Amino acid sequence: MTPTEVQNLLQLCRQAPTPVGRRWAVMQLTCIAIVWLTLAMMAVMIIGQFAGWFHPVHGIGKHLLLGLIGASVGFLTNYIAIQMLFQPEDGGQNHWLRVLTLGLWRQGLVPRRRRELARRIGDLVEAELLTPRKLVDELSRVIDALLADEAFRTGLRKDIETFLRRALPAIVDRLTPELMGMFSKALTESLDQKTLARFLESVIEPEVRDNREEIAAFLAQLLQRRAPEIRRFAQRQIEKRGFWAKLATGILETVNLIDWNRLERTIAQELGSHETREQIKALVMNATESLRDEIRENPKFTAMVDRLRPRLETEAREMVGRFLSHHLPDAIQKLLNSQTFWEWFQGEGLTVFQEEVRSWLDTHGVDRLAPRFEIGRRVEEAVNELDIRQLNEQVNKVAADQLGGIQVLGFVLGGILGLLAPLALG
Repeated sequence: MTPTEVQNLLQLCRQAPTPVGRRWAVMQLTCIAIVWLTLAMMAVMIIGQFAGWFHPVHGIGKHLLLGLIGASVGFLTNYIAIQMLFQPEDGGQNHWLRVLTLGLWRQGLVPRRRRELARRIGDLVEAELLTPRKLVDELSRVIDALLADEAFRTGLRKDIETFLRRALPAIVDRLTPELMGMFSKALTESLDQKTLARFLESVIEPEVRDNREEIAAFLAQLLQRRAPEIRRFAQRQIEKRGFWAKLATGILETVNLIDWNRLERTIAQELGSHETREQIKALVMNATESLRDEIRENPKFTAMVDRLRPRLETEAREMVGRFLSHHLPDAIQKLLNSQTFWEWFQGEGLTVFQEEVRSWLDTHGVDRLAPRFEIGRRVEEAVNELDIRQLNEQVNKVAADQLGGIQVLGFVLGGILGLLAPLALG
C-alpha cells in the first residue's frame, strides 16, 4: 500500500459521497494498520526467536497471532490481486509485482489484454447495449423531442432563413442552369409527331373553332387589301402568254370589255362577301384538321421533328434562361419575405418533416443509418486510446467502495480461517 493510496483513503474518510463509502474507507485503513503492525510484530518475533530474546508463543496468544497472520494474508492477497489488474503498466517496467512473482507476472491483465478487451467490449456494446434498433429509436426520440420544442423550431427557422438569405446568389446561380436544362430537356424529349398532333387537336383546333369568325374576317380583309396585287398578278400572267394574248387584251380594254379597276373592285367586294367568309372559315378548319392528320400519319414529319429538336432545345434554354434571370431572384426573395411561408414552415412544414424523418428511420434506419455509426469499432478505438494509468485512477475513484470491500472481506475471512486453523489441527 503506497503513501498515495493511504492519502486517497484518508480523503475518502472525510469526503466520500455516501456514508457507506466512508465506512469502507475507515475499515480499510484499520485493516492496513493492523496488517502493518502484524508484519512488524512477526519480523520482531522471528528475529527475537533466532536471537534468543523470545520464547515461542503458546495458548491464546498463539491463536490470536494465527488469526492476525491469516487476516493479513487475506488482505494482502486481495490487494495484490486487485493491483495485478492494472500493474505493471508496461511489460518492460521494473515493478515490485515482477519481483514478487520472480518475473512471471510481466504486465497487468488490462494492459496486456487491452486490444482483446476493447474488441469484446465494443462487440458487447453493439450487440447488447446500443443495438441498431435501440440506436435508431433513441435518435428518433431525440429528433421528436427537438422538433416538439417550440423554441428549437423558432431558432431553426431563423437559422435557415439567415442561411438562405446569405446564400441567395449562390442558390440562383445553381438553380438557373439546372432549371434551364430541365425545362429544355422536357420540351425537346416530348417533341414528336404524336405530341404535335395532340397539341393541334387539343389547343389549336379549339381556338380556331371558337374564333373562326374573327379569323375569317381577318383573312378576308387581308385578301381585300391584296386586291391590287391580284389584279397585277393577272396582268402579268396575260403578258407571259405572248403577243396574241396581249393583243386580244388590248382590244378588249379598248372596247371596255375589260376594266381592270372595276375588276379590282369586284375582287375586293367578292372577298369581303359573306359567302367568301364562310368558305374561308371552312377552309381554315379543314386546313387545321388536315395538318393534324398529316403530322400524325406522314413519316416525313419524323425527320422534320428531328431537325427541329436541337434548334428548339437551344431556343428553349435561352428563353428559360432569360425568364429565370429576370424573375427567379425576385420570386425567391418574395418567398423569403413571406410571413405566411415561414409560419407554415415553422408549423405544418416541420411537422411534416418530422413525420417523414420518423417514417424513414422506422423503415430504413436499422439497415442504412445504424451501420454507419460503427458503434463497436468506435468503442474499441476509444478503449484502445485510453491511458492505462488514468483508467486505473478512474476505476479506483468510481469503485473505491467495492475494491475496499474486497480487501476488507479478505482480511475478515483470513482472520477467521487463522483462528479456526488450530482447532482443525487439534
